[in-house]
Amino acid sequence: MMVRRLLPPSLIALCVLLAGCQSTPPKSASGGKDGGASRIAIKHATDADAASIDTTPKDITVEDLIATKLPDDFKGGLEDYGDRRVGPFEKSTFRISGTLKSVVHRKDGDYYLVMEGKTGATAVIEVPDPALAKGSPILPQIQAARNEIESKYHPTDTPKDINEPATIEGVGFYGWKGHPGSGGHGSAPRLMPGTGFKSGK
Repeated sequence: MMVRRLLPPSLIALCVLLAGCQSTPPKSASGGKDGGASRIAIKHATDADAASIDTTPKDITVEDLIATKLPDDFKGGLEDYGDRRVGPFEKSTFRISGTLKSVVHRKDGDYYLVMEGKTGATAVIEVPDPALAKGSPILPQIQAARNEIESKYHPTDTPKDINEPATIEGVGFYGWKGHPGSGGHGSAPRLMPGTGFKSGK
């Protein structure tokens, strides 16, 4: 005869409690962690050179943004610039207008936005969790951009299709095509951190 063992009430309560913890990440914080492992200080503008960022935005198209090249005298790979900004691009703030295609709240805490230009080309703008940008001289701008996006779209970990006109500001950032360690010359320019957001034309 098979004997069935009943779980103690305390263990049952623990299982129920743990089951209830399976939810999506909070929108306003990421637990102080960033999923990326490279150039974190540059992404969050907490590096020593962040104070030299020109916060006056320069207008640029999506197409010109993604066509931005690394400086001619650039040597090594981007992974060698873990806490250093590359050229004037990463010390400048840019403003692009176009069609906001989508937004998603990523596991590293970023709001990840895709903007489309007139030709259909797309560029990426990332607005980090302000909790990860503490100490940044542009934290107020990051927080303001984050608040605007949060109040308008309430991003979740599932990408949301938006397809609305928008204007976004952010600091130039050389990302990677593929993965870190690929040499740096396969850079994918974007704006990060995002420092301003406005929906509509």
